[in-house]
Amino acid sequence: MIGPLFPEDINPVIDKQYMFLSQFLGGPSLYSDEHGHPMMRARHMPFPITRRHAEAWLSCMRSALEEAGHTPELRDLLIERLSGPAYHFVNTSEEET
Repeated sequence: MIGPLFPEDINPVIDKQYMFLSQFLGGPSLYSDEHGHPMMRARHMPFPITRRHAEAWLSCMRSALEEAGHTPELRDLLIERLSGPAYHFVNTSEEET
Protein backbone atom coordinates (compact mmCIF):
# COMPACT_ATOMS: atom_id res chain seq x y z
CA MET A 1 0.00 0.00 0.00
CA ILE A 2 2.78 2.48 0.77
CA GLY A 3 5.30 1.28 -1.81
CA PRO A 4 3.98 3.60 -4.55
CA LEU A 5 4.65 6.61 -2.30
CA PHE A 6 8.38 5.94 -2.45
CA PRO A 7 10.86 6.46 -5.31
CA GLU A 8 12.26 3.51 -7.23
CA ASP A 9 15.67 4.10 -5.63
CA ILE A 10 14.74 3.73 -1.98
CA ASN A 11 18.29 4.11 -0.62
CA PRO A 12 18.14 7.90 -0.05
CA VAL A 13 14.85 7.42 1.81
CA ILE A 14 16.40 4.72 4.00
CA ASP A 15 19.31 7.03 4.84
CA LYS A 16 17.00 9.93 5.71
CA GLN A 17 14.75 7.70 7.80
CA TYR A 18 17.77 6.38 9.71
CA MET A 19 18.92 9.95 10.41
CA PHE A 20 15.45 11.11 11.40
CA LEU A 21 14.64 8.14 13.62
CA SER A 22 18.02 8.38 15.35
CA GLN A 23 17.27 12.00 16.19
CA PHE A 24 13.58 11.43 16.98
CA LEU A 25 14.44 8.71 19.48
CA GLY A 26 16.94 10.85 21.38
CA GLY A 27 20.16 10.22 19.50
CA PRO A 28 22.38 12.74 17.73
CA SER A 29 20.79 15.36 15.48
CA LEU A 30 21.87 13.61 12.29
CA TYR A 31 18.85 14.68 10.26
CA SER A 32 18.86 18.33 11.31
CA ASP A 33 22.62 18.61 10.86
CA GLU A 34 22.35 17.52 7.22
CA HIS A 35 18.87 18.66 6.13
CA GLY A 36 17.80 21.38 8.57
CA HIS A 37 14.67 21.28 10.70
CA PRO A 38 12.70 18.10 9.93
CA MET A 39 9.38 19.86 9.12
CA MET A 40 8.06 16.35 8.55
CA ARG A 41 4.41 17.25 7.94
CA ALA A 42 5.41 19.76 5.26
CA ARG A 43 7.80 17.25 3.68
CA HIS A 44 4.97 14.69 3.45
CA MET A 45 2.32 17.09 2.07
CA PRO A 46 3.06 16.36 -1.62
CA PHE A 47 1.94 12.75 -1.06
CA PRO A 48 -1.67 11.69 -0.47
CA ILE A 49 -1.50 10.04 2.96
CA THR A 50 -4.61 8.47 4.48
CA ARG A 51 -5.13 6.77 7.84
CA ARG A 52 -4.70 3.46 6.01
CA HIS A 53 -1.28 4.62 4.79
CA ALA A 54 -0.30 5.56 8.35
CA GLU A 55 -1.47 2.17 9.61
CA ALA A 56 0.40 0.36 6.82
CA TRP A 57 3.61 2.26 7.65
CA LEU A 58 3.23 1.44 11.34
CA SER A 59 2.65 -2.21 10.44
CA CYS A 60 5.86 -2.23 8.41
CA MET A 61 7.73 -0.66 11.31
CA ARG A 62 6.30 -3.24 13.73
CA SER A 63 7.38 -6.07 11.39
CA ALA A 64 10.88 -4.58 11.11
CA LEU A 65 11.16 -4.34 14.90
CA GLU A 66 10.00 -7.95 15.26
CA GLU A 67 12.44 -9.09 12.56
CA ALA A 68 15.25 -7.26 14.37
CA GLY A 69 14.43 -9.27 17.50
CA HIS A 70 13.34 -6.45 19.78
CA THR A 71 11.29 -7.32 22.84
CA PRO A 72 7.51 -6.89 22.67
CA GLU A 73 7.78 -4.14 25.30
CA LEU A 74 10.26 -2.13 23.22
CA ARG A 75 8.25 -2.71 20.03
CA ASP A 76 5.09 -1.45 21.72
CA LEU A 77 6.89 1.59 23.11
CA LEU A 78 8.39 2.50 19.75
CA ILE A 79 5.13 1.97 17.85
CA GLU A 80 3.32 4.14 20.40
CA ARG A 81 5.95 6.86 19.96
CA LEU A 82 5.80 6.61 16.14
CA SER A 83 2.00 6.62 16.00
CA GLY A 84 1.76 10.34 16.75
CA PRO A 85 3.83 11.41 13.77
CA ALA A 86 2.35 8.72 11.50
CA TYR A 87 -1.18 10.01 12.02
CA HIS A 88 -0.03 13.63 12.01
CA PHE A 89 1.05 13.17 8.37
CA VAL A 90 -2.47 12.14 7.27
CA ASN A 91 -3.57 14.75 4.74
CA THR A 92 -6.14 12.92 2.61
CA SER A 93 -9.44 11.27 3.47
CA GLU A 94 -10.16 7.74 2.29
CA GLU A 95 -12.92 9.15 0.08
CA GLU A 96 -10.40 11.32 -1.79
CA THR A 97 -8.29 8.36 -2.89
